[in-house]
Amino acid sequence: MKNVFYFYHIHKIGGIETFYYNLALKYGKDHDITILYQDGDLEQIARLSDYVRVKKYTGQHIKCEKAFFNFNLEAIDTIEADEYIQLIHGDYKSMGIMPRRDKRITKYIGVSQNACDAFHELTGEEVELCYNPTRPLKKKTRKIIRLVSMMRIDPMKGFNRMQLFMDKLNAAGVDWHWTIYADQKLAYSNPRMEFRDATLDVETALGDADYLVQLSDSEGYGYSVVEALQMEVPVIVTDIPVLKELGVKDGVNAFIVDHALTNIPIAKIVKGLGKFTYVPPEDGWGKLLAPGKSTYLEQMKKMVSVRVRSLYFDMVLQRESIPGEILKVDAKRAMMLTGRGLCEYVDPKDKADAI
Repeated sequence: MKNVFYFYHIHKIGGIETFYYNLALKYGKDHDITILYQDGDLEQIARLSDYVRVKKYTGQHIKCEKAFFNFNLEAIDTIEADEYIQLIHGDYKSMGIMPRRDKRITKYIGVSQNACDAFHELTGEEVELCYNPTRPLKKKTRKIIRLVSMMRIDPMKGFNRMQLFMDKLNAAGVDWHWTIYADQKLAYSNPRMEFRDATLDVETALGDADYLVQLSDSEGYGYSVVEALQMEVPVIVTDIPVLKELGVKDGVNAFIVDHALTNIPIAKIVKGLGKFTYVPPEDGWGKLLAPGKSTYLEQMKKMVSVRVRSLYFDMVLQRESIPGEILKVDAKRAMMLTGRGLCEYVDPKDKADAI
């Protein structure tokens, strides 16, 4: 293996999850990339598997050229690499968290200068800047004050400010609708607020939006903000340090408000912003990844045999699959069927290749 990324838990939605998808989409074809995980959302794993190798980490010994870690470092003991690289995805100073470290780490990579500086201030380590990769997105236009948020329900993401923001819009007599794509519902509700399940289809979710709203305490990068601006959707955001280096400009492509929400320019929000162009910071992953073509996609086309474990309706076959029945499927579909506990591998070697 060339490049191995260890990701302890792949959430249904999140900035690091978006990082891995964009990395896989942009660099998976021309670089050998493996993502190791201990637990994860099957939809996220499925879309990653279209482009890169995704393996469940069970403590197995792995040898590679470059090993990349996020916050969790426990897998470093069984990964033998020429380089050990820790990715700094958050503003640890603002979060009030002391990052985990290991003496075997040979390089630190931060997703923004703000994240780099905060980590350096806390640890004294030198951190190299490499912006997150992005992919082209286009807005599907529409009208009215339609707000969209795509987030985890986490205090750091500012859900406590969302209620205050709604109250201020109502007090000003603004007609609005707010669609919130999240992994769970907030404790409060409003007739104009609509909760939907977290989605990975960013372009459809933002297609009807007049604004993306992100009222976070802090962000190491801020993927949803960057994605919205790429689609020419302006943003309403709290004043956090990373915005400047991401090219977020108050009155041009954004309305930047203070953390107490005392300066919300409601009249200007209703009027809207003019057209703008936005180009995200260029990432350097093409140079950072160990070179070498991937054979993963070809491997995923390999046909393998799985044994049905429990009765279920197979959408591909359009019939019920009977326990004990042997199905011949491609390696990717086998991974999903076994991951859901519906089937098991007939040949142990196929199972070993998959995990």
